[in-house]
Amino acid sequence: MPVLILGIVQIVLIVLIIILEITSLGLSTYSATGAGIWCSIAFIPAAISTVLLVKYWARSRVRASRVLIAQIILLVFTFILIGIIGSYVSSNSSCGNLTNQLCYPYNVIRDSSTGNIYVADTVNQRVVRYLPGASSGTVVAGGNGQGFNNYQLNYPIGLYYDSSTNSLVIANAGANNIVRWVIGASNWTLLAGSQNGTIGATSTLLYYPVCATFDLYGNMYVADTYNHRIQFFASGSQTGTTIAGVAGTQGSNSTLLKFPYTLILDSNLNMYVADSANQRIQKFLRY
Repeated sequence: MPVLILGIVQIVLIVLIIILEITSLGLSTYSATGAGIWCSIAFIPAAISTVLLVKYWARSRVRASRVLIAQIILLVFTFILIGIIGSYVSSNSSCGNLTNQLCYPYNVIRDSSTGNIYVADTVNQRVVRYLPGASSGTVVAGGNGQGFNNYQLNYPIGLYYDSSTNSLVIANAGANNIVRWVIGASNWTLLAGSQNGTIGATSTLLYYPVCATFDLYGNMYVADTYNHRIQFFASGSQTGTTIAGVAGTQGSNSTLLKFPYTLILDSNLNMYVADSANQRIQKFLRY
């Protein structure tokens, strides 16, 4: 719509300039004739006859200057209008932290039972829930600035909705941990990684994890992205086992990964890993 308005305004301005030109020439009632073809002066300037050109240059310079000033004013107005409309259009795609705005959302999941969707509004350090058909959401996790406290998130990326506990499992990448945030609660509980954001490649630490998922037994699988590995956490345990890749070692052979970004399990618990920097999907048989 703003682009359409801009186009209409530009057409109007052009017409006004033409009218001013013709009025200044005193040509509004004139037409030119040549070779049996009649043309309106307003639409075909090339048809201006020699007589009319002489008439034009005979006009006072004051009137010509007046038209020139009017043209400049109209052009300046056009550029101002373009700037205003351009700002309006780009603001619709700019970051924002209102309930109908997002800032670099990295993930979205849907609760199939309710139709609600949950968005990892990553740079706003929050997770937002949208009811079916709604354009404004409700903050259900984070939204208290970036940090390591249990009421804050730190670049949340991966999301997993656990219907049995009505909670979100969040890959809190910037804090190097995986947390659970029950819908309606004011803080999270730690599932894996460091409470205070410590980076590491041991069995209890993570480095920028971006995805977590679960099998039907409650075991958790984590894409420990910057450690180039997949970690397996038995249900209720915060000590992981590397089941794909090698901690801190990136590579492209069949046993190594390079910035694994996400993973899914099939019904047989075979695992598929998006090995992002290797431009491939790797399949690993059930652990």
